[in-house]
Amino acid sequence: MAESVEQAAILLIEDQSFESDKITDTLNIDKHHIVSVDSGIEAMGQIAKHDFDVIIVSINMEHEDGLRLCSHLRSNERTRQVPIIL
Repeated sequence: MAESVEQAAILLIEDQSFESDKITDTLNIDKHHIVSVDSGIEAMGQIAKHDFDVIIVSINMEHEDGLRLCSHLRSNERTRQVPIIL
């Protein structure tokens, strides 16, 4: 509870650009560092390079199952303890 909620490292997985833009604009108010990708494959590439405080996953992706992606994130050692927002 004592940790700052500003400047978090956030991974956003959303394949609809207008949704991604809305979320990014909202999160930028608190000066968060946002990495936005549009597929699970890109997300896993970013996860291999960076640590994230929160992962936001779209449940309505056109070519991917958001719930299955969440399951994969939970089975990955690097993201097992990272909070996921659907």
